[in-house]
Amino acid sequence: MTDSTQVTPGGPYVFLAGLPGSGKGELVTVASRLGYRIVSMRDIVYAEATRKGIPHDESAQLMSLEERKLHGYGVWAERTLPTLTDAPTVIDGIRGITEFDVFRRALGDRLVVIAITAPFELRFERIRRRGRADDFSVPDDLRRRDRRELGFGVAEMIKVANYTIANEDALADFLTEGERVLHKLLKRRGA
Repeated sequence: MTDSTQVTPGGPYVFLAGLPGSGKGELVTVASRLGYRIVSMRDIVYAEATRKGIPHDESAQLMSLEERKLHGYGVWAERTLPTLTDAPTVIDGIRGITEFDVFRRALGDRLVVIAITAPFELRFERIRRRGRADDFSVPDDLRRRDRRELGFGVAEMIKVANYTIANEDALADFLTEGERVLHKLLKRRGA
């Protein structure tokens, strides 16, 4: 378990929760433009995969699951904590309440969850267009990935969200709403 005293006071620490293709990456871009520091839990997983000589594909996902079995479900949150600073930060990639509890113990009430929702068909089309190595091209693959993500606890993270932003219409509307929420959090901090 990571010592929570490694994290200095600061924040807010904003967690993005949503199913694949919901728009988390778009909101990360907005947050970065507003001055948030971006921490990707996926990057933490990929760094470990690289260290072990595992390619950044489904093999890395399997390694991630094995690490959870060996070290507990909160292992990736524990490994992310030392990367945090006191800067306003968006943490992308949280998978469930167990991971969130690791962060909550370390960061207290400085946590904010933004849930991003979008319909299946729209998410599938976005994923097809983005063409990342770990993406897929048939709807059944997305359904399987959704089931896996829901099994990790993404639905619970969406339920505990402080803010929910629907990303089902024009991208500009989603980005405007995301910017409004992120700016509000910065203002509350006094940044």
